[in-house]
Amino acid sequence: MWMNLIFVLLFLILQSARAEPVPVTLLGDHNYYPYSYVEHNKLKGLYPMIIRRVLSRMPHYHATLEGVPWKRGLKLLEKGKAFALFPPYKHEATRPYIAPYSTPLLAETVAVFCRADTLTTSRPRWPEDYYGLTVGINLGFELGGDAFWVAVKDKKIELKEYGSNRLNLVKLLIAGQTDCYVNDRQAVLLSWNQLAQENCRSLEPVEEGAIVSVEYGHLGYTNQAPERYPYKADFVQAFDHEVEALQHSGELQQLIEAYWQRLMPTETNSHQR
Repeated sequence: MWMNLIFVLLFLILQSARAEPVPVTLLGDHNYYPYSYVEHNKLKGLYPMIIRRVLSRMPHYHATLEGVPWKRGLKLLEKGKAFALFPPYKHEATRPYIAPYSTPLLAETVAVFCRADTLTTSRPRWPEDYYGLTVGINLGFELGGDAFWVAVKDKKIELKEYGSNRLNLVKLLIAGQTDCYVNDRQAVLLSWNQLAQENCRSLEPVEEGAIVSVEYGHLGYTNQAPERYPYKADFVQAFDHEVEALQHSGELQQLIEAYWQRLMPTETNSHQR
C-alpha cells in the first residue's frame, strides 16, 4: 500500500516538472468485428472510436491503441505486462488480475444463433433447450453464464472455441461442425453480412434463438506490477470522469447510434428470429 502511494506521489511530482503528455498503451481485441478489429494495421471499431473520443478529453496523456489476440491480451494483463485491455465483460471471480474495471462503455446483447434446422423446435430457454448440441464461442470469451459452463463440464453441451466471429460462422453454416453460436447480436449479424457478401455461394441465414444476457464492455486494468504504472490511479479516475461526462451530455449515445447507422445493413434485420 505504502509503496503504491510512493509511486503515485513520484509520478505526480515528475508530471508537475514537465509538460509532456504521459505515454500510455491500451490494448484492444484485434478480431472482434464490429466492436474492435484491425484493418490496414489500424485498430478500428466502436470501442476504439469511443475510447479515442474519451482520450481526446485527456490531453495530459498520449495514448496508443494496439490490437492483440484476445487471449494474449488477457495473459499480458495477468502478468502485469500490459496496462489495460478492452473490452472485457466484468468477471471478477475468473479474472482476479483485472482491477478495476472502467465505467461501462457499451451494452451488448448476447444471444444464441443457430442454423434454421436447429430451431425448427422452439428453444427459448438457455441453456436447457440446447442440451445435446454443439455450441461455438470466440476463443477466450466467457459467455453464456454459470449454468452454461456447468452444462459444458457435465458434457450436456459440447463446446468449440474458434478465434473470430467469421470462423465461428464458417464452422456453423458452411462446415456444419457446430449447431449454434453464442455472441453479441450485432457482432453476429454484421459478421454474417460480411461473410455473405464475400462468399461466392449462397450462405444460409442465421436464426436467433434465446437471449443469453446483456453484458457491458469496459476498459479493464491490470492489478499486477503496480510499479510499472505509477500513473494508474490518476488515469483511471480521469478516464471514468470523461466517460461519465460524455454519457450525461448524450454525446456517447449519439456516437453509438451514428456508428450503427453507418454499418447496419437493412438485410440483417430479416435474419433475426
